[in-house]
Amino acid sequence: MTIKLYTGLGSGSAYKAELMLHLLHVPHESIAVSIPKGEHTLPEFRALTPFGQIPLLVDGTEVYTDSQAIGCYLARAYGGAESVPDFWPMPRIPGLPPLAPVPAPVRD
Repeated sequence: MTIKLYTGLGSGSAYKAELMLHLLHVPHESIAVSIPKGEHTLPEFRALTPFGQIPLLVDGTEVYTDSQAIGCYLARAYGGAESVPDFWPMPRIPGLPPLAPVPAPVRD
């Protein structure tokens, strides 16, 4: 199954997600979503992300809407164990999209 990245023209966050995919050499399909045309409010897009957020990454059953969460997911899934430290958790709240990574407390 192909990874799909929904992007918006001029979105810095979408650029970061696209850049991460390219740096990791991950095959994917980029799908442009026009905010001026209101495509982010269409029911089929809102079915994937209720708030109409861009960027949106869909990898099988995994769906991420935050550029930091997308980067962390891609690093863990496609970049190897050394890409993201173990102490950088990706919290999930049932029924809500994954949140951005939360840095661990500073260690002595």
